Amino acid sequence: MRELSRAVVWCAAASAAAVIAGEARAANIFAAGDRVVAIDRDAAPSTGTPPPAAEGPTQAIDYDPNDGSFSWFSTKYLNFGKEGGGLIVTADNAAVAKRIGFVSGNDAPERDPMTFRIYGTNSPIVSGQMSGGAAEPWSLIYSGSTNYDATPPGANFPYYANFASNSASYKSYKVLFTSLRSNSAANSVQLAELQLYTDTNGVFDFPVSSRILAKTNPIVAIDAFESNHPAAENAAGAIDGTSGAKYLNFSKQNSGFVVTPSKGATIARSFTITTANDTPGRDPSSVEIWGTNGTLLELDNTDGNENNWTLIYSGAFTLSDTRFATSAPIGFANSTAYTSYKIIFPTIKDANANSMQIGEFTLSDTPVAVPEPTVAGLLALGILGLRRRRR
Repeated sequence: MRELSRAVVWCAAASAAAVIAGEARAANIFAAGDRVVAIDRDAAPSTGTPPPAAEGPTQAIDYDPNDGSFSWFSTKYLNFGKEGGGLIVTADNAAVAKRIGFVSGNDAPERDPMTFRIYGTNSPIVSGQMSGGAAEPWSLIYSGSTNYDATPPGANFPYYANFASNSASYKSYKVLFTSLRSNSAANSVQLAELQLYTDTNGVFDFPVSSRILAKTNPIVAIDAFESNHPAAENAAGAIDGTSGAKYLNFSKQNSGFVVTPSKGATIARSFTITTANDTPGRDPSSVEIWGTNGTLLELDNTDGNENNWTLIYSGAFTLSDTRFATSAPIGFANSTAYTSYKIIFPTIKDANANSMQIGEFTLSDTPVAVPEPTVAGLLALGILGLRRRRR
């Protein structure tokens, strides 16, 4: 029994020591060059400029072939939200959409939407005008190209995209434009007309029976992507292996980033954060770490909510006001491997700061070391047990 007791004590101590030794071999999950995008999960009401009064969301669905006016040639919908701009429309009746049509606007081809996402819901619409459009539960129907020509086609050209595999019926639809012909040159996204169809052959002068949307349907303009960072301080700066480059996001609280590590599925167990070069008030003061094994749908500056994410860790911390300082490793329990991670910073030191920033974020697949006192305490307990047995 004495020998067994000694074995238990020394095995426990050896295991603890192995954890400590293992800390030196901690492997960083993220690497420079991994796919990383900036996100902001707030989807808060837009702080940008609303559409011009004469170019509001109702102008996106004002074509009625029965009135003979062909008004869709002379009106358009313009949204200064650019990528992330879009609309929510509620049809008269639920329908299974199989096709969407777009008509190009009258000018500024750099504003043409080149990719989009369409969602459906049967819940009541409570999102307000120029909100993030996230107040309802939405199901993604399709994500892809608007099929606009590579060369600007000029004004009032119709284009169509099919999603024939959709079999779900929805009463309300959300359309988000995720990229423009020139994201950098455009000051807005625009289109002259939009329509949904119940078949894959519908066109803008097709019989009414194929069209889902009418110009009398309620329409809400939305600006869903609030994330905003300087070009030189994008999310890649958070995992480039240096604290000199930083990641800054003007969305402040609840901003973060999504990473797909090139090394594949990993089990995250600890992290560190390195402060950036200036203004301690911008430092994050809490973090959430999420994982997914799904095909990543998040785009840069989106809300980061496209995938089914599992929360791995959530907690607060206090970073040093010293610049370029790396925090002590913070560990957490996790035994599940994930192929992509979402890092969210729910709070920052100074809620009035104009942004959130970090110099570096490392995620490790090795547990944080067990503190020395814990090992010493374990040995002391073992020795005490041996003494008691000897008595």
